[in-house]
Amino acid sequence: MRLLDTDTVVAAVLLAVFAAMAVVAAGYPPEARFVPLVVAVPATLLAAWQLSREVAKRRSARDVPRTPTKGNGDASHAGIAIGWLFLFTLIVLSGGFVVGGTLAVMTSQRLWLRESWRTTVGGGVLAFVGLQFCFERLLGLTLFSGWVAEWIR
Repeated sequence: MRLLDTDTVVAAVLLAVFAAMAVVAAGYPPEARFVPLVVAVPATLLAAWQLSREVAKRRSARDVPRTPTKGNGDASHAGIAIGWLFLFTLIVLSGGFVVGGTLAVMTSQRLWLRESWRTTVGGGVLAFVGLQFCFERLLGLTLFSGWVAEWIR
């Protein structure tokens, strides 16, 4: 049995990222911390829950004898998932929450998850409506516009 299971490692990495995001956001001025905490707190709780599930699954799997396999694709899948997380983050930072978030959702749905164009466009529309209208218009929050927009200004 391997020392670390890749599912457990991915869950731990996500927990660390979201917990760090919550800690950093707590230091922001009161008017700037709402959106990061809205994302970070539930994501931290979900990542902690996923990590606890992975640990429990690993404990219960100790008793079950494993059949030898030629290779394990878990490590490559975990690496791909972490790579997509970083790419998603880079797209959002480059294009901002509204434009970059919409493009990141559409890119990941089409290229990584291999969804149909109808699902991809639907996900993009939902991301745009959620970010533009719910956060910026309804709640009156100014979301990060991205490095590209900052560079153009």
